[in-house]
Amino acid sequence: MPFYDNQELIDKLISIVGINKNAQGLPAPQNAQESDATNSLLKLITGLQKSLSATDKRDPRTAPVISHEGDVTKKLSVNSTSLESLGDLIRFLSNNKIIVGGKRVVYAKEEEKPQSDEYKPYSPETHTYGPGMRGDANIEFYVNPELLKEYVSYLQSYNAKNPIPLMEMQLKSIVGEINSDKDFGVSVDQRTQDQGSSLSDETYIDMTPKDFVGTQADLGKGSVQLFLGDIRSLDTLKGWVQKNGITSKSKEGQVGIENPNFNICLVLNSLDKRADFMANQSLSEEQKNIVAIYKRQVLEIAQQGKCPAFGGSGQQSQANSDMLIEKLVSEPPLSQADIDIGRINRFFADLESLMSNVPAIPQLKSRVDTEASALAQYMSMGAADTNFNLGWTAEAINTKIGNQHDPKVFQIVVGLLGAIVNDTASALGYFRAAYGKKDQRVNKLVAEQVGEGSYDTSSMYYANKRVIDKWKNTPVSNKPQ
Repeated sequence: MPFYDNQELIDKLISIVGINKNAQGLPAPQNAQESDATNSLLKLITGLQKSLSATDKRDPRTAPVISHEGDVTKKLSVNSTSLESLGDLIRFLSNNKIIVGGKRVVYAKEEEKPQSDEYKPYSPETHTYGPGMRGDANIEFYVNPELLKEYVSYLQSYNAKNPIPLMEMQLKSIVGEINSDKDFGVSVDQRTQDQGSSLSDETYIDMTPKDFVGTQADLGKGSVQLFLGDIRSLDTLKGWVQKNGITSKSKEGQVGIENPNFNICLVLNSLDKRADFMANQSLSEEQKNIVAIYKRQVLEIAQQGKCPAFGGSGQQSQANSDMLIEKLVSEPPLSQADIDIGRINRFFADLESLMSNVPAIPQLKSRVDTEASALAQYMSMGAADTNFNLGWTAEAINTKIGNQHDPKVFQIVVGLLGAIVNDTASALGYFRAAYGKKDQRVNKLVAEQVGEGSYDTSSMYYANKRVIDKWKNTPVSNKPQ
């Protein structure tokens, strides 16, 4: 319970400082000095109460006030087990009676049903809250989608400042579940550090036209300012459209967002082309970064809006999708025996063919391609020498590093291996978010690959990371032995 809702606690505080809440003022001071001190204390408490008041207007872009019912001294923190799926997170929020902005996020069915229409019934398929209860869709909750969105956004912001690869992967999967649930009616931005979470919402992005027609004319300089906060999600983009009177071309001419013929995908397609056009200009490194964020955010929103123009080759026939899933399941990318870059590359090639309509997959594949290429440059036999047995010692790895037997180079090689494994684990999370509910083979694969938590010693991810960390912490010689 928040401080401002706990009247008993407030009364105790008032009594401690000698304030009679039934009187109109303070106990009579014994002298002027005592009077000044008491008045100062009263002003301090009054200011504190105002700042903590639930009715105090808060900047919506600041972090929400998060608390919980029960023992206020008990510290609660979400862990990897509670982030295995949306169902697990909802159960955590229910069990711990988590409060966001003064309201409970989730109520269990056994509790009194909330009267507010803001709460939606939800029956999750959870993964980890008990072997006998997995997949049980009969446990119902009442969820406030807007508060759930705030809580998940808060976790994303925390992870952006304190990066944990597994947490990022799990949050992306949960965001995918929320955005694909039509009953919730909310959209959470896939917000990670490299997508601009460290930049202000007031970061200038572009000056767009007011009337979009879907032709080259949309690439010209317009009169409407577009800021990063406007492209955080589909909801924020629609807010920008409405605020600025943006129109799209239709059979009946230019129409605004209130018209059923308004085409948000046409606007997004033009914004995407504007980002491409800007990327080909002479830009500073900072500007290049902003344009890259522009492009990624537009693609994320296009995915949320299910825009066909952004589907790419990922719109597979059912037969082709089944074939690709079968290939992905039959050759998992991570192994307890070795880190095989060739096998990981094949995984990403098939996954991109299946899921190129999910912007993060081509991005992850491109990053792994870059990491693998850099790794090959350090190896004595180049790309043909990028299979790393997990039973090798650090010195054995060092002997494979060409003629550059420098401990610093060894650390770069091991760091690249860690980055490739982390990116592969992230891609597996997207795979499960997209196909896990429809295909149990996918759920089984990802559970074996990534496990049920960050310290699941049975997972392939843990086996890889454990050995990589061991190599990283082992000194190597300047010359191989």
